[in-house]
Amino acid sequence: MVTIKDFLGALAVGINQSRVLADLESANIAREYAADEILKHFSVPRFRMDDVTLHIPMAIDQLGKKLANDQSPLDQEKIEQLVFRTFQELAPVDKMDERHKIALERYLQLQLELLETDLSEGRDKETALRFFVSSLVSELMIILSVQEKEEVFPKATELKEKLAETLMTRLNQVVKDPVEVIDLEQTRVIVEAAKLKEIRPENLIRASVQLVEESLILQRIEGNDGEIRFKLLPE
Repeated sequence: MVTIKDFLGALAVGINQSRVLADLESANIAREYAADEILKHFSVPRFRMDDVTLHIPMAIDQLGKKLANDQSPLDQEKIEQLVFRTFQELAPVDKMDERHKIALERYLQLQLELLETDLSEGRDKETALRFFVSSLVSELMIILSVQEKEEVFPKATELKEKLAETLMTRLNQVVKDPVEVIDLEQTRVIVEAAKLKEIRPENLIRASVQLVEESLILQRIEGNDGEIRFKLLPE
């Protein structure tokens, strides 16, 4: 099985190589014509390819998928506000000193970047959010414990569970599910004739590929300064 991208790329390379071989053969014929007193007056035959459309039968083996280009599951500013609002409602974060507040903000920004990466790579939303919430709440509890001069924080377990539950509920409402679209280039197809014969005709597709020849020639150009330059120009 190959991807459509690889198959069509190999097809284009093969046709281009055939075209090169045809030109090399034309060059050999030109030498023979030039050496013959009669043939040297004839034009050298050269293969030219008009625009060609190929209809290639294939069957889809596995659809390629990717996240939609405009997919943005996270509004980081909105989520940051939601997290701090939840913390302020349920935990004594207002009592934290400025140093610990800044540390918590930086940690939140780091976890937001990790969450966005997880979702962009197709990780399950529920799993990604649970890891995000667990990391944030654990960090908050550590900071609060330090703030309390390492004394046992009252009802710490109950608070931790309440924070996690509330955050999960609220985040599920604002974080979008990743939207997948078909990635045609990465779709895997069956192109082998023997395998295609075993597939029902109604399950086959035909890819239309248009080939257009655009030849280049090496042009010798002499500049005003007498310097000789060579450029590839359209024929």
